Amino acid sequence: MRSTIFLVRHAQPVPPTPNGPDEYRRSLTETGRAQANQLAGSLADLDPSVVKSSPYLRAVQTLEPAAQQWNLPIHTDPRLREWNSGIEPTPDYARHYAQSWAHPQWARPGAESLLELTERCGGLSAILWAGR
Repeated sequence: MRSTIFLVRHAQPVPPTPNGPDEYRRSLTETGRAQANQLAGSLADLDPSVVKSSPYLRAVQTLEPAAQQWNLPIHTDPRLREWNSGIEPTPDYARHYAQSWAHPQWARPGAESLLELTERCGGLSAILWAGR
């Protein structure tokens, strides 16, 4: 039996702000909601057996219209989360990202290195297949 996995990047979220919602609670913008509805239309002909998402609200909201049309629940898994870079939303964030890319084994305190992200994502197919 052959299976197909579709990976979807979340639609446009509310930008991060120092005093705004944390990474798990940032929702979609109105544009993002429209993008999620368009995505559902694009995926309407699929017949999936499972819908999995990271636990981020913006990711779940991106998949909700499609999951509703398929009458499937959305299963969240924290291993599908984005990179925990530890980089704060400051004006000089690009410099910090460049530093992380230049030294993929280095991580900020309490964060994940790009090497750790690579290792986690390398097991992504096993995570997705486990729920099948």
